Amino acid sequence: MAQSQKLKVTLLIVVLAAGLVAGIRYFAWKNVQTADWTTFRKQGDPQSPIKITEYIDLQCPACAYGSQQLQGLIEQHANKIFLEVR
Repeated sequence: MAQSQKLKVTLLIVVLAAGLVAGIRYFAWKNVQTADWTTFRKQGDPQSPIKITEYIDLQCPACAYGSQQLQGLIEQHANKIFLEVR
């Protein structure tokens, strides 16, 4: 095979592979729904008399314990507490 033919075949393979990857990415991400993080981190009725904003670190053991305790309070007083996590 001549050097120019090898180059053409290589370029053709690269272009086809790039097109295949681009097509897969386009069709795979076409119908992806993104989460609404503004409502995802809120729990309860915003008109509740008690509003709590919890600032947490996801790797902090004390934050995990406090979050469990707070969740228990929310279950006991569901109509009175609005929780927002930041």
